[in-house]
Amino acid sequence: MRRRIALWASWIVVCVVVPTGPVSARDLFESDVQFGANSGATGTNSLLRLPVLFDVESITALFPGYTEDQDFSAVLDLRGLPATLDWDGGAQQLTFAVPGIPPIRFDANDLDSTVREFKKWFEGDFEDPAASQKLLTRFLQKLVQESPVDPVAGNPNSLMSKMTRADWVLGGEGPFLAGSERIERAPDQTGIAYDLGYARADGLDVQSDDLHFDHRFNLRGYPRLSILVSVPLTVTWTNRQWALMGSVGAGVQYRVTDRWSLTPMVRFGLAGSIDVGAGAFLYSGTLTSHVELPIADWVDAFAGIRMGVTNQFGIAETADGIQIGDYEIDYDLTNYVLRNGAYLSGSLAPDMPWAWKVFGGHSEWFGDQLYLESSAEIGVALLRMRALDGVPYAFLDFNIAYLGDFGRYDGFRAGARIRF
Repeated sequence: MRRRIALWASWIVVCVVVPTGPVSARDLFESDVQFGANSGATGTNSLLRLPVLFDVESITALFPGYTEDQDFSAVLDLRGLPATLDWDGGAQQLTFAVPGIPPIRFDANDLDSTVREFKKWFEGDFEDPAASQKLLTRFLQKLVQESPVDPVAGNPNSLMSKMTRADWVLGGEGPFLAGSERIERAPDQTGIAYDLGYARADGLDVQSDDLHFDHRFNLRGYPRLSILVSVPLTVTWTNRQWALMGSVGAGVQYRVTDRWSLTPMVRFGLAGSIDVGAGAFLYSGTLTSHVELPIADWVDAFAGIRMGVTNQFGIAETADGIQIGDYEIDYDLTNYVLRNGAYLSGSLAPDMPWAWKVFGGHSEWFGDQLYLESSAEIGVALLRMRALDGVPYAFLDFNIAYLGDFGRYDGFRAGARIRF
């Protein structure tokens, strides 16, 4: 009965603790337009429609009687990135400006044609030297720096963060088979996990759904060595606009001693969303160290308690020349991550297979500037323990956690994982 109660309680946490969808009332791309003494607000949730907000029809809808030989200006919020847009009716020229980037000017004889040129630049058309690929790359880098919901990098729900975190999770898991001699039985293990996440930052909300598959090949001839394969898939929803991301990782886990393992991993991933305005191919490499400390041998009060420390160093880079739909996208990002964490775990009661776990970690990113370069993860878990070759491991893992920096970015995650 206690087992059933614990199992149902865990599933209830997974289903109801995290909101089931984004609730933001603002648009991803917002604009305050100024025409003479008059002003008007407009917005869209699709980058494809952003330039269309400034064609003759749209401006006339905001300001009846407007003609394209008249000036107007707009202050933009591009999912967190500030920008301005100015139309010079006399010169028939549109100027797009982002802090830290030289102004980008478009000139195609009339407003509607100029707006089309503006849209083509977003799509990767670089015929005009004044609107080059280099400037689009710098614009995408500014989005990673300023936007809390970029799917590529800069926040815990981005592909770059999820790729290295997937390696971190695998690097902190066993079981590690005993001994250095060939053994008769070394069954493989498969892991399946689902996480539901919700985060809010700068007035924007994002929900993430993660499905993770991994397999551990345990070798009878080399019981200290396991071969790991990992395939996490994610869909995020930001103001009803989706972004897809996924990666494939492979590596090995080697038990240096009975309590210490090292796990090098390489990974390739892809993220993209035309409406959100992002897309990139990434590759990464990480080395994760996991040490289980014998605190029960040191302090009698910790009898039956397990403590582990996990450390990771990694590098992630974007590949150039990625094309998604009509978009040709270059981010030119190189970043390094240093992640450190620890956990405590113990049985809920003597001779009971269920255990508790509290865990925490900190991530620090270096290299190209990101929106969130330092973040924490703190959580609790309920575990159903089993043993392989006498070594305990979590057969079932139900967990909830906070992800963020306790102010600028606040997120929560609830998940379940099974290993068999």
